Amino acid sequence: MTLYCTRCGKRLVIDRKQPDVRYCGCKEPKPERESSDGWFPYMETDDVIIWRKEYKVGKGQYAYKVYGRYREVAASDFAAVQVDGAYRRAWDAAVAALAVVQRDVRGVPGQAVLHWEVLWPAVLHWEVLWPRLFANRDYVYVRRHKEFDITGKEPTKLPENPTYENNVHAKVKRKSLESYAKEGGGVVNNKLYIIVSKSCEHPDVPVTKNAIRVSEYWSHMVVKSLDGTDKPGMEFVLTYYDEPGAGGMPGGVAAWASSRAAPAYLARMRRAAADYRAWAAARRSVRSSASAVA
Repeated sequence: MTLYCTRCGKRLVIDRKQPDVRYCGCKEPKPERESSDGWFPYMETDDVIIWRKEYKVGKGQYAYKVYGRYREVAASDFAAVQVDGAYRRAWDAAVAALAVVQRDVRGVPGQAVLHWEVLWPAVLHWEVLWPRLFANRDYVYVRRHKEFDITGKEPTKLPENPTYENNVHAKVKRKSLESYAKEGGGVVNNKLYIIVSKSCEHPDVPVTKNAIRVSEYWSHMVVKSLDGTDKPGMEFVLTYYDEPGAGGMPGGVAAWASSRAAPAYLARMRRAAADYRAWAAARRSVRSSASAVA
């Protein structure tokens, strides 16, 4: 199953209908060709589509790809939410503990050019609170992030008869470009943020009996501003794998629990990004007041 009906050109339902989306009404919808890269639509929520791909054949373990487009959120804030540990502890109730274990991993110098407060390659220890009947899971992983300028280029123009490759992002990208073209255009300077994480081992964080250590985890996130470097309007792609069956838990059960929690988690992250500037400003104010008193 792919995203659009080739008869009417409208969206096919993935798991349930979402508001403000024009869905196919054909009696016999005709999907596009099957995906050639193994990614299939899996779930849809507000302004987000989630695909999945079998990662370990025959074991019911999947990698996931998330595409989202938020008009009210700035890309810089959304990217900052991913790496600001203090803020994550404030908004993400699922985090039981989060700490930077080591900076400048493998001799890579601190990314001083970035504007986030703690933006160095870092090994982090992250313990996640799972629902009752599930043991807590903890992660040790290397994280790197960087930002790039997309400066002074004209927006991509749509050809008269565009053709798109049959891949997971093709039709979504087409809709994004069409929407952008309708809104006007002009020269806009944008930012691209890339955040990469991969599980690892570290002597300072041994396995404990209090949580199940996830041995394989990786994620790649790309965040892009749409209407300027510091203005609302952004899109992101997150591709990740999170080992579901750690600790003897059936892989299907853990995968179901993780994937079904995704819509609520993405909604919380979206709200957190929208509130980030106010939180950061309040934190700076408290620090300034404390410094003045000292």
